[in-house]
Amino acid sequence: MLTNWDHVEQIFHAALEVPPHIRASRLTELCGDSLSLRAEVDSLLALECASIELLHEPAGKLAAELLALERPLLEVGMHVANYRIISLLGKGGMGEVYLAVHNIDCRHTALKVLPRRLASTNYWLRRFAREARTTAAINHPNIVQVYEYGPYTHGCFIAMEYIEGQTLRAAIANRLPIHTALNVICQIADALAAAHKLGIIHRDIKPDNLMIRGDGIVKILDFGLALHEIEKQDPAESASGTVNYMSPQQLRGQIANAASDIFSLGIIAYELLTGAYPFHGDTNAALMQSIEHTLPAPPNSIEPAIPSHISTLVETMLAKDPGARPTAEGLACKAGLRF
Repeated sequence: MLTNWDHVEQIFHAALEVPPHIRASRLTELCGDSLSLRAEVDSLLALECASIELLHEPAGKLAAELLALERPLLEVGMHVANYRIISLLGKGGMGEVYLAVHNIDCRHTALKVLPRRLASTNYWLRRFAREARTTAAINHPNIVQVYEYGPYTHGCFIAMEYIEGQTLRAAIANRLPIHTALNVICQIADALAAAHKLGIIHRDIKPDNLMIRGDGIVKILDFGLALHEIEKQDPAESASGTVNYMSPQQLRGQIANAASDIFSLGIIAYELLTGAYPFHGDTNAALMQSIEHTLPAPPNSIEPAIPSHISTLVETMLAKDPGARPTAEGLACKAGLRF
């Protein structure tokens, strides 16, 4: 569902009032951990930069046009290329995901499409194509597989592997046994090692972007914010992501790198092993300050059953200095991490 227009418009104009080089950090402060809100504002800023005439319409008219697009883009029974829509799985600021079935091999597929308001802009079409290329480039059992990318009547689609299971968010709430949690961490690290070896930075590792299948296999989803490290990172995008799982350098609007993904994984590891979030703040600004400056309590001080070397390893993943964090490859191979 689209974010309340008055809130979007307020943040949009606030972002325009600050210089471009500090706009990313300002947006992070204003949007908090709402990726959908950030996407709404980013889309308007992209349109502004591209001088799209839509933004010159009266705010009330623009709001009415945006709110009219709340309905799902696709309906049950519709066809997109060789896929028939079965149901809507979810929607956010940067895409709608449907359960679909392939007309020929009857394979269930997750079909991601751009929302109408983004599908007409070259900026978002390029980002969508980049997501498809980036995900497809990584051949790894712990990364969702891309089957196909292409155009259709309303824009473009990505056909991906459909994952049945639970999100890592649910797994954290259910408190996995320590040996199971460590196995999950290892699988994610293995996948990130494969991505980082290709120079690909995910930039949005969080429990909602991770799924655990019934057989215990973990899958990283949603490479919508991923970038290749040789690509020039736009300052307006540098702080994209979810505040609760951002690294200190991302919160400061600095260039994200492989160490940024490790910090995000460190937060997840902390939660999986202890059931607690490592940083605290009553407001988004306070939370950001905590992430940037506070050293969390050692994991084994919360859960004594955690081995000391594992507790120390998680602490190094959360080091404020990116250079002090382990690599994904090193993390996955750490002695004793696999029980």
